Amino acid sequence: FHIIGTSLGGTLALMYAQESSIEKIILQAPLYYWKQLPKFVRFPLIKPLIKLLATTKFFQEKYHDRFKNYIVKTRVPRLKRNMPKSQWKEVKKTIELVMNKFDNNLSRKASTEFAIRALEIDLREQIVLINKPCLILWGTVDPTMNITDGKNLKKLLKKSELIEIKHG
Repeated sequence: FHIIGTSLGGTLALMYAQESSIEKIILQAPLYYWKQLPKFVRFPLIKPLIKLLATTKFFQEKYHDRFKNYIVKTRVPRLKRNMPKSQWKEVKKTIELVMNKFDNNLSRKASTEFAIRALEIDLREQIVLINKPCLILWGTVDPTMNITDGKNLKKLLKKSELIEIKHG
């Protein structure tokens, strides 16, 4: 099957890309190296504060809901606008399936824990081993994930194509 991931979902897709059942990968601005994060997040005192806040139920619910709304209201429409109609139908089905599974307490805790782990992530050694077709979508003016990161990811993935989304 194909795996699709946007942002932290793209990170998960990269982590599972070597599974034998996965044939193709579509990524939208995945986090694969912690130095991609905005500079203020990398400040030494911020990481412990984020980790502490992330353990609260209030934060988990707010983070989860905000993340879901961001995906549904921002990323999905942008993806649809920049994708050929022939591909969109299949992509839409996959997104709906993922979003339906996303709404439970276990996924709330898991997504929060994953966000904490992202503060120290480095998948570059694992990425160079991926030998499957990969489509990378990246906004040229993304305020948090620079297009340079997309170009660097393309270099790491042997069978990849980078589509730069203008003004995205």
